[in-house]
Amino acid sequence: MNPDPIFEPTFLNLEYVFFKLTKFFQKLYPFFRELFSGGKLGAFLVFFFSTLLVFLVAWITYSMIRIKELEREKSIRMNHVLFSRKSENTAKRNPRWIQVQEHINANNPAEWRLAIIEADTILEDMVMKMGIPGENLGERLKNTEPSDFLTLQLAWAAHKVRNKIAHEGSAYNLTYKDARQAIANYEEVFKEFDFI
Repeated sequence: MNPDPIFEPTFLNLEYVFFKLTKFFQKLYPFFRELFSGGKLGAFLVFFFSTLLVFLVAWITYSMIRIKELEREKSIRMNHVLFSRKSENTAKRNPRWIQVQEHINANNPAEWRLAIIEADTILEDMVMKMGIPGENLGERLKNTEPSDFLTLQLAWAAHKVRNKIAHEGSAYNLTYKDARQAIANYEEVFKEFDFI
């Protein structure tokens, strides 16, 4: 069987292909000559690139605004998630601290006293878990190395307020400012040891 001569490379007529290409470009030549010589190309290019520039500026502006909106939404979501996790972690780690917060935020001085006493009990539990020797919290704080307990002075200051409440009772005039400061001191101590 003879191979089909049409698909043989010897039958490729390059002269005919170039002839057709020449005819095609000869038909296009008058269009391009008129376009380049009449100044129409320059006007067309100015219009085209001006329109492109307007769309590009609009797109960049929209993109920047949208990116800022997305970043703000992401920030809000992240803050919400972090706050939720922090609240969940605080409740999981030491639910008693939530009660302390509720007591200190009340409008009743008796609740403030209760908040300080409860916070002091939490501090005592924490120090006992740390294995510091002593009969009571005061002794344990005395036996603590300041280099191992960076907030030791805050613990002492808060514990002294608790002692005044315990020993003087209702004769001790506990102001809200003093109560808040004592709770803030306890909080710093607990945060140092990741106890709340």
